[in-house]
Amino acid sequence: MTRTRALPVLLVATILPAAPAVADVVHLRTGGVLEGRVTRQEDRVRVETTQGTVTVEPADIDRIEAREAPQDEYLRRKAALPEGDADARVALARWCAGKRMAAAARAELEEAVRLAPDHAEARRLLGHVRWDGAWMTEAEAKRAQGLVLVDGTWLPADVAEAQRHRKEEERRHKAIEAELLGAARRMTSASPDVREQGHRAAVDTVARRGLPPEVKAWADAFKAECDRAWAEVESRRVVLEIRATQVEFQGFRRVLIAPPINAVLQLPFATRTSYQGTVVVPAGSR
Repeated sequence: MTRTRALPVLLVATILPAAPAVADVVHLRTGGVLEGRVTRQEDRVRVETTQGTVTVEPADIDRIEAREAPQDEYLRRKAALPEGDADARVALARWCAGKRMAAAARAELEEAVRLAPDHAEARRLLGHVRWDGAWMTEAEAKRAQGLVLVDGTWLPADVAEAQRHRKEEERRHKAIEAELLGAARRMTSASPDVREQGHRAAVDTVARRGLPPEVKAWADAFKAECDRAWAEVESRRVVLEIRATQVEFQGFRRVLIAPPINAVLQLPFATRTSYQGTVVVPAGSR
């Protein structure tokens, strides 16, 4: 931590009263405990903790005892540190961590390494490692060793590059497969125009993706086979117009007849489905 970043905290410490500020420990009837600054309102009690502000019903509080708030104790401990003592900074950082004051703990560790750049414990608590005679973060050390982070795993650069290339090829192959399958589906259409569109799409994929001639030969042969099959169907098919209605019995339903009759009837009910359209069948079908 640089001196500039530490200055705001030090200024706060100098303008506070010499006597430590008093906070409260709120003991709840459920057995829980809240620690922080207490503010009493009309029908609520607000507790400003290191994790945020909590509002409590008075009926839920068993008792409140006075105690120094962690924030205030931290400032008091900080103001009492010996000047330039890196070990004292690390000790205060550990105390902050125990109070779940992560930001303050990190600030003290950064100040410790500013005072003593080779302080091993402070560096370790900051997550630093020593590589090639210098302190650095673990990620920096991995990169210095020529490793690359891939999906959460550090790999040698050549292995990472090979893996990246393999994944790109897999994505490319899947895209080509999807394009050719879509073209093939269109080539099976009953519409000659759609079949032609599918063939052109397949040929375009071959040219754009740099595919071997065998793929173009497959597209030509598949299109010709689809044209031949549909030509045979056209020569033999019969178009029938169909109008049909299907009624399916579902059961009985209780129906209440209102006054003056006042009766309950069991009436049958069914679903009705109608269809009107055309169907193509081979000639001679029954």
